[in-house]
Amino acid sequence: MEPNHDDIAGEIVADLEHRVKRLEFYLTGALELDDVAKDASLRPSLSTRLKTIAETINKAASQRRAVSGMLQLYIDFPELFPSDTLTPSDLSADDQEHEDETTLKQQLTVVDACATMFPSAVSRLNLLKDSPMPPSHTTASLLSLKPRLNRAEMVQDSLAADLAELRLRTVLLLQRWVKVGIQAAGHCWADWEERLLDVERLVRRTERAKAQEEQD
Repeated sequence: MEPNHDDIAGEIVADLEHRVKRLEFYLTGALELDDVAKDASLRPSLSTRLKTIAETINKAASQRRAVSGMLQLYIDFPELFPSDTLTPSDLSADDQEHEDETTLKQQLTVVDACATMFPSAVSRLNLLKDSPMPPSHTTASLLSLKPRLNRAEMVQDSLAADLAELRLRTVLLLQRWVKVGIQAAGHCWADWEERLLDVERLVRRTERAKAQEEQD
């Protein structure tokens, strides 16, 4: 028996509608269940259903940056998204059962991995719920302090700039003191010592010459 193309198209559209509803649930947390008429004559046409799907996706893309980014990624890099997916009519009963079992195992794995996060999240939410709101006059007094805090911050920035300038000037003075007070003084003492040695040699020569003259 040849497959009915209308039935195949209906299954594909139904799968798309299911995926769009899952997307809406992931994004908003709201799940709206539409009553699907069992009588095919009472159902909307395929074109109407496809138009509704397109409008839903466009609305999600305009409201959610993640959806628009994913669509742009699909446009820029289509090779990242496999196009050889199978429709429900192409899967046998065993394949569908195996796929459902694999999906259930993956979901259970995710739930087990995140199970330890649920109590902490609940406790934090309860803590936020039980935390009392501060009095209005306290909040108003804190807001009135904002101009003074801004001025204090400006003064702090000015003092920090002055301290930075003083540190720089201190470093320059230390460098000059080392060059003038230590290195220059060392050179001066060395020059004086060399001159004293020259004078001492000259005095000794003079005394030696004078002693020889007296002996003669």
